[in-house]
Amino acid sequence: MLSLPGSYEGCQQDGQATLKETTASPVEATHKEARRLKSGVPPGLKARGCFRKKIEMSFPVTAGLSYGEEKRVTTTKKMALGTRGVTPDGRVFYYARNGAVALTRGMALQSAVPIAVHQDDLDVQASPAVGDIAVLITVATTPTTRDQYADGYLTIETSPGQGIYKIESHPAVASAAVGVFQLYDNDGLAEALTSGTTKVGLQQNPYASVVAFPTSATNAAAGIAMNDVPISNFCWVQTWGPSIVKLDAITIGTARTISVPGASVGNATPTVSSFNGHLLEQIGITPDVGQGDEDFNYIFLTLRA
Repeated sequence: MLSLPGSYEGCQQDGQATLKETTASPVEATHKEARRLKSGVPPGLKARGCFRKKIEMSFPVTAGLSYGEEKRVTTTKKMALGTRGVTPDGRVFYYARNGAVALTRGMALQSAVPIAVHQDDLDVQASPAVGDIAVLITVATTPTTRDQYADGYLTIETSPGQGIYKIESHPAVASAAVGVFQLYDNDGLAEALTSGTTKVGLQQNPYASVVAFPTSATNAAAGIAMNDVPISNFCWVQTWGPSIVKLDAITIGTARTISVPGASVGNATPTVSSFNGHLLEQIGITPDVGQGDEDFNYIFLTLRA
């Protein structure tokens, strides 16, 4: 059973239990308030036998898709971005949101262009402690919209504290202002962070605001569009198995892959090749090694299983 998301306040008086939604949210709270809400019992409500608890919506790691569901497009979000979906024949898809330009079925897609001033070197405030799930961050020169980085990641660049955490939500944050970025309840900070010393970054979910793959790559491949998708709509993009993809009217060339071992212990290294001066990223294999002819060609995708 799925529970309803949000914050709720309940009381039990004279044997009657009541539950009502509240406006309180850890996103809008300070670190101290977020820790208090996480405990589930605000001090002012204990005497009345009341409680306040944040109830989360949970999603499956992999969604089973019946044939045809992979082509469904909606105007509202149905699950977390990046949720994996599989059809009975083993084809793999990931749940995505389109960006600012409509997509056409069979297009190769790319993740959104990162916002450079958000990716790294951001400062934390109020020195968050071990276990904190609300992290105050000063956003650089470009503001954020509400939940722009929801389902994305907070990366801690400096040691101690280095790591990566899933972002649940955040408010809109003005340029050079401080915003509260909410992590998931079970994924609090493993180490304390230090204001003025710790540097962090904000990374969008790879399936947020996908775009048609440009002629020069500006991010990694996201998959293949399964249907025509209007601006800002939600959809599934395919990453593995039999598909159709529009190919250039040229002979299929070599590709770029990532390999191991690297030059140092624990590293991977790019095996780089180029075609017409552009680096290429391998997304699949086709039995037809001839011309693409600007048609939608059969391809076995190998981008992400």
